[in-house]
Amino acid sequence: DGHPGHSHEYPLMPPDSFSIYEYLAIFAAVGFASGFVSGFFGIGGGFVRVPLFLLLFPYLVVHGELVMHVAVATSLALGIPSGIISLRRRMASGTFDGEYFRGWAVGLCVGTLIGTALFPYMPSLAMKVLYVIVLLMFAVYFGLVPDNLVISRELPRGLVRFFISGGISSYVVMTGVGGGSANTFAMKASSMPLQQAMTIGTASALIINVVGSVGCMLSGWNQPDLPWWNFGFVDGMVFLAMVPGIVLASAWGTQMSLGMDKKIFKKAYAGFLAIITAYMIYNLVG
Repeated sequence: DGHPGHSHEYPLMPPDSFSIYEYLAIFAAVGFASGFVSGFFGIGGGFVRVPLFLLLFPYLVVHGELVMHVAVATSLALGIPSGIISLRRRMASGTFDGEYFRGWAVGLCVGTLIGTALFPYMPSLAMKVLYVIVLLMFAVYFGLVPDNLVISRELPRGLVRFFISGGISSYVVMTGVGGGSANTFAMKASSMPLQQAMTIGTASALIINVVGSVGCMLSGWNQPDLPWWNFGFVDGMVFLAMVPGIVLASAWGTQMSLGMDKKIFKKAYAGFLAIITAYMIYNLVG
């Protein structure tokens, strides 16, 4: 019927060897790990969460053939709490260009809605390919592209702004990556000062995460092959288990990264993305 995977061969609960409490404990630990890495590297966490979900969900025998869809949707939802905290911090610094962002946000919302409308009909393989492409792009960007790269001397306006922000959001929402880095790059490459660009990127990721996770809840609401604790494609138990660790450990990771040499930091981030990319390609072809 066009929906990816309606087989009932998979249990809707963890196997007998895993209780609900163990399920929660496993993902609480994953929350701390992803929170630390996202704080250390200054990313939203989707680069960490999605591969971990793809590793653990099949191991725990949950979500059946919809593993990639649940991984992406749950990752988007988990980007909301840390996104709110990050945006409040950045707003307090006075670097938010609200007037420009209002026009940018229109494209973000429309693009995210388009992406979530397509979401239930996307084959898992296609979503994994989209995710690997994002990883490769960012590994190249952080590893090879100079910091001072400028593509345009002026910020995009009108329809150009709408199509750029809509294009970014419609793509990243299907990967579980909030898109903060992509939006920051788009602003920075258009001559916006770095701190303002980072604030726009943080606000953009929050919009994509909120609109995207709500869209994924609604589009997956009637899927029969999901556990009772799911809200559509969003795994409710994983969300509750991971939020505390993400919030606490991200602050620890940020503190650990302070004072690190910028060039070493950038190379370390590129290396981290390369490792995740290698794992995802293995997952793709394995």
